[in-house]
Amino acid sequence: MSLGDCMRVRLLWAALLVFLALPPMSVAALPKAHVVFYADKVKYPLFSVPEPVLIGGRISCLVVSSLGVKSAKIVGQFRSYDLSLVKSEKQGKLVNYSFSLPKEVLPGLYNLTLETPSGSVVEPNSVWVLRSWPTHLRFLLFGDVKTPTGAPYLYEAVREANLINPDVAIFLGDLVETPVIKSAWQYFLGSFMMLRVPTYVVVGNHEYESTGEAGIYQSIVGPLNYSVRIGDFLIVVLPSDKDGWVRMKYLHWADEVMSKNEGCFKIVAFHHPLFNPRLKELGIYNFTVNSTDDFNKFLSNGYIYPSWAEHPREAKYLFDLVLKHDVRLITSEHIHTDLNVVVVDSEGHRHYFISPAAIAYDIRKHDIRGYKVLSIYSNGTINLSTTYYDDTGFAKYPNSIPLDSGEDVEPYQIGLLKYYYVNNDGKHRDVSFFAMNELKQKFKDVRVVFRFPKNANIGKMKLKFSGTTEPRFKVIVGDKYKFVVFEGVELPAKSIISIVMYSFKDLSPPSVEVVNHTGRGSWLLIYLKESDSGWGPGPMEVEYNSSGSWRRPPLVDLQPSNNGTVSYIVWIPYSDRTQLKVKATDLAGNHVTRVFNLTEKTSAGTSTSGQVVSKTTVSSLLTSEIIIAAAALVLIVAMVVLLVRRR
Repeated sequence: MSLGDCMRVRLLWAALLVFLALPPMSVAALPKAHVVFYADKVKYPLFSVPEPVLIGGRISCLVVSSLGVKSAKIVGQFRSYDLSLVKSEKQGKLVNYSFSLPKEVLPGLYNLTLETPSGSVVEPNSVWVLRSWPTHLRFLLFGDVKTPTGAPYLYEAVREANLINPDVAIFLGDLVETPVIKSAWQYFLGSFMMLRVPTYVVVGNHEYESTGEAGIYQSIVGPLNYSVRIGDFLIVVLPSDKDGWVRMKYLHWADEVMSKNEGCFKIVAFHHPLFNPRLKELGIYNFTVNSTDDFNKFLSNGYIYPSWAEHPREAKYLFDLVLKHDVRLITSEHIHTDLNVVVVDSEGHRHYFISPAAIAYDIRKHDIRGYKVLSIYSNGTINLSTTYYDDTGFAKYPNSIPLDSGEDVEPYQIGLLKYYYVNNDGKHRDVSFFAMNELKQKFKDVRVVFRFPKNANIGKMKLKFSGTTEPRFKVIVGDKYKFVVFEGVELPAKSIISIVMYSFKDLSPPSVEVVNHTGRGSWLLIYLKESDSGWGPGPMEVEYNSSGSWRRPPLVDLQPSNNGTVSYIVWIPYSDRTQLKVKATDLAGNHVTRVFNLTEKTSAGTSTSGQVVSKTTVSSLLTSEIIIAAAALVLIVAMVVLLVRRR
């Protein structure tokens, strides 16, 4: 295909992105973003490849020469800082700018803003400032979402990531259902850009237009392969293409990169796993090898994932790289279920092959969606207990931290780690935080940040907390607001915690109402709303009576909230006549108890179904997305035929 044909194909891709805009009404409440080709003019750093840099250090910015960068600054949650240009160097059609950071910059994740003659170019979440190089990282592994259908799961995963506050994350591919659907990118970017965690992105098979072609991904997200050094940690990202294996040219490149970075903790990430998930059925999770030649046994026994097994030369070469360069963590996704395998080499080094559960819409019946947060150390060790959820084991599946209650499981909920803020908009002098951990896992150092007016007198405010030890905090005066950043906050397993900073007493009780109730198979779903005009709503206790005795519902599911108002979905066994007793307590301890009599014919008010993301919502999206994908495929085939005929 000629260069002109290639350009026409790219223009047609762009036209398809504009044409195939699918705004599913059922996910209207989820965040959307404009589709920006972030990697067209700026090649590094990117939101998919943030640059780690120390305070007072230098960042490298690689852009197309036509951009003509005049100045740069970084913009963070608290403050923005102007950068000083040290030098610029032309590299073919690109220019590499070197900027120095001021010594007073705060650690954190920043947007990079480049000023050019044609306006500002913003690369969000692309600069990661550290106080010193880490010797320990809390490393979040998640991926395989495939928006727009998987948008509710991505949104929840991002919210939870922002709370549990890992040091760094890696997203393991399958960002979108197909790259030519505009709404897929809108919903992916809408949630992903909310992340306050530096995140490295791996390309998945769903990002390819065809085998070997991922032009849209490369323009929006960035490179297919790259490496990044974070002190004594090295991350190497590889593409396993549309058909599920890494080409030899990329393996040779990885070999060269790792050869130049010996003596550090190495992480290799790609989308399709090397090992076959049938190992779970066989109860196999531990191998001891003497050399790369033992890999032949893995192939002959069917232990290698099929797409890799069809290319044994590349598969064996990859395995050799793991042993040769002492790669301690190899992480993948694609199989939509978790898989843990450890390989012990002849020197006793342990090489962990970890696949977390997916956050996709299409997973196996009764399996969960989830993620993992590993503790890794620069001396080469991995905390084994962090490779699985606290209630499981290394080979006791499912063993990811659950994002939901499981596919085809009822009662069903998305998110078992719920939280919200009240009045945290920088306009109030009374701000609250509430979190409910329904998991069997404890989280340390969760992120809690209050935002106050810049003239607020924090010293005169009072602090109220429950469910946790008294939190420490520091005050940061930002460009626009004054922030209170809490430190050392713990969220125990199966717990509720709250933190309030206030100037006035709250003596008014909350209000609670039944908004709607509806049958769903063998279940009755009751939609509750709790409101509070003071410090904010707190925990809710619910009982129901359908047969002469009061019982606890199987599920009381807290939903995403608006400021001062929260919603719940209560699941109880279906009955055409039931009583519901609700005790609502606000964050000041004021409470109210109400009893509601519900019958099949009563109408409790306006339905909240438009605000609630449920499995029914998710499954209803699938049909429309398949139709759109089919239409895109037809257009793609037509484009190819047209180009061939032109030749």
